[in-house]
Amino acid sequence: MTIFGNQGVALITGAGGALGRAIALQFARDGVRRIAGLDLSQDGLAATAEAVKSEVPEIEFLPVTVDISDEKQIADAFRQVVDKFSRIDYAINNAAIASPFVTTGDAEVQDFDRVQRINLKGTWLCEREELRQMMKQEPLPQTGESS
Repeated sequence: MTIFGNQGVALITGAGGALGRAIALQFARDGVRRIAGLDLSQDGLAATAEAVKSEVPEIEFLPVTVDISDEKQIADAFRQVVDKFSRIDYAINNAAIASPFVTTGDAEVQDFDRVQRINLKGTWLCEREELRQMMKQEPLPQTGESS
């Protein structure tokens, strides 16, 4: 039994990492047949595409290499997804990084800024584009985030 019954398009940021790959696999197992994976790592996206297609061969997996903290790259990435699949129904904003494991007294401002740029600004940029697209669609889907 599938939850989604071959319906909809899933978009997953951070799809090249272990958690993103697991999310893509679960969407595929649950019946979603069109998945867009966004990540900074081309190798990670290729591994996710291979894992998903080996389990569910009929999957259409669109790998999009993107820095989610870059507004122009995000706009271009979402244009690629919509050009290919015409819509976004399920959005998982999973891309994130951790700061270096040091005490606050030893932390560098540029490390803090990078974490904020990716984890906050990047997630917000993605969510904004997802909602802009979803608001054009019927019925209105829901978004989800992981933390």
